[in-house]
Amino acid sequence: MVRAAALLHDIGKPLCWANQENWANHVNRTHQIVSHMFDKEVADLAMHHHSGSSYEQDCLPRNDLEWVVAVADTIASGADRPEEAVSGGPVASMPVRLTHLLSDGSTIVKKTERADLGMFIETLKAQYKSQPLEDATLEKLHAFLASSLARWVPADTRPPVNDTSLYHHMKLTAAIANCAYRERQHGRNTTDYRVAVVSGDADQIGAYVNCSLRIPDLRGRSARIIRGSQEAAAVFARTVGPECVIYQGGGGFLALSPPAQAEKLATSAKQAFEEATGGRCTMTVSHIERNGRQLQEFGEVWREAIQGVRTKKLTPQQPPQQITEESQICDACQREKATHQGRPLPTTPPRNELLCDYCYAIRTETLGTWMDTLKDEKGYVAVLRLDGNDVGGLLTGRSLKKFKKSTTPSRLAAVSSLIQDSIQNGANLIGKHSGVTIFIGGDDLLALVPGREAFNAVVEIARRYSASMNGQAGISCSIAFLRHKSPVYFALEASEKLLRKAKEQTSGGVAFALTTAEGAENQDPETRRVFSWAEFNTLLGTVNQFQKSSAASQMRRVVKIVASGGRAKEDRLEYGKAYVKYQMARGTIPWPEGESLLHEIDNGIMVEAFSIYSMFMGD
Repeated sequence: MVRAAALLHDIGKPLCWANQENWANHVNRTHQIVSHMFDKEVADLAMHHHSGSSYEQDCLPRNDLEWVVAVADTIASGADRPEEAVSGGPVASMPVRLTHLLSDGSTIVKKTERADLGMFIETLKAQYKSQPLEDATLEKLHAFLASSLARWVPADTRPPVNDTSLYHHMKLTAAIANCAYRERQHGRNTTDYRVAVVSGDADQIGAYVNCSLRIPDLRGRSARIIRGSQEAAAVFARTVGPECVIYQGGGGFLALSPPAQAEKLATSAKQAFEEATGGRCTMTVSHIERNGRQLQEFGEVWREAIQGVRTKKLTPQQPPQQITEESQICDACQREKATHQGRPLPTTPPRNELLCDYCYAIRTETLGTWMDTLKDEKGYVAVLRLDGNDVGGLLTGRSLKKFKKSTTPSRLAAVSSLIQDSIQNGANLIGKHSGVTIFIGGDDLLALVPGREAFNAVVEIARRYSASMNGQAGISCSIAFLRHKSPVYFALEASEKLLRKAKEQTSGGVAFALTTAEGAENQDPETRRVFSWAEFNTLLGTVNQFQKSSAASQMRRVVKIVASGGRAKEDRLEYGKAYVKYQMARGTIPWPEGESLLHEIDNGIMVEAFSIYSMFMGD
């Protein structure tokens, strides 16, 4: 009953907004809507959830259960500003505006009209009319709200705090009330309530996923990590409710729990993850207990939860399985006894690949990727890796403090969803560019695309990611190119090194390596230049200039002068610039193109641009 009331305690707001009523009248609207869905007792419980002294008597909690919802509501919201009384609240102007989390309230994400608000409520009532009050119904209700208009209307219409959705606020209120009720916490103050925050993170996920760099193995192991994260989070969803799962993905999770159940749930989540990975990838779990007042600054609590996991990870892990010297070792994982034969290997003398039971199972359950279907017109394939910048700052609320916003539980849950949605949008764009996603989780993305599509794909993903973050957070990317018949693991290893270099850029950058390109001085990933996104866009503009220029032959000559050996780099640059000026004076190179070339010789972009042009677009 408490879960249902808490999940719907503010559901009357949209109908009040649609009818242009005083916003605080939603308590009566809430009662009307919830009683239509469940029963009067649940409706009463949902209605009396305001505890401010200026509220009318009908809005105030009257018993222990109503106080649970009222205090959970206060903890979840964090109250950026004092609440207003029923008699004095302003009427929300239409359309209702949801502003961006990472803004001062001036960036509008979504506008919702009156008719849409009314339709949302009518759909909700129709689907859950007189439903039985049981866990299965509440799980369906949570799923409905998670994909409904409730994600796009604010919990409060007053700027700048109209940045957190009604869904995220109701979800966190329900989670906190749920945990409190299970431990019979019926206090009147936030400090009377205690909730456990449970976190889990996969151990050495890179070593596990990259154990074998064959595409079927990468996809299979990535799928195991994703499934393991889902199974770990599902422990909390099944036991205490889906609203208690705050974050899940990328080999980790964060969830709320009643303190008395935290240890057991954490252990079960760890077991569920490790069962999904066959024990080859383990998970470290940890939990901390905080009171309601501490939870209101949820960013600090999240940081402490993450630190708790990191501290536990310092404990030595179990050594890998030992095998006898005479045993044949698996060619994929290089750690277990081989028991199966795979496809032929290009060895001397030729032999079939040897696989252990675990790697053979992954190989048989996962589809590979035919590189022939991904190559571009010149036979190139690109390995892309993308990783969000300063995600820790986003999840712990450091980025919110720039806008003087409190790090409330509901707001940080919304930030978590924003990050995951942004990365998922990136994965969707990979398909648009004829590529395939190998791994997606948290803020990470690994994909293969046709070589020529790589540049446009990463620019579009970065632009969309930055836009989704309101320009307050960026993404880093690496691109490693290979011929479609070349071993992909060389490019995968190179892409990892390139991404580490790209992450050196504070606001995000791009590092790439071409396997063969005229004018490229060094293709070692460790020595490659990192381009900021502004520089990278300039680079692609120069490539386009090469493609369209009527003086391509002269530009080729300039590149050869600048990139050739035999003299100091400064001399080559000056010689190249002198040659451009001479050809500009002769009229062989048009004046605007010549000025652009001079600038690009100085900033070092021209040689890279011509390398790309020669590789993908030249004859």
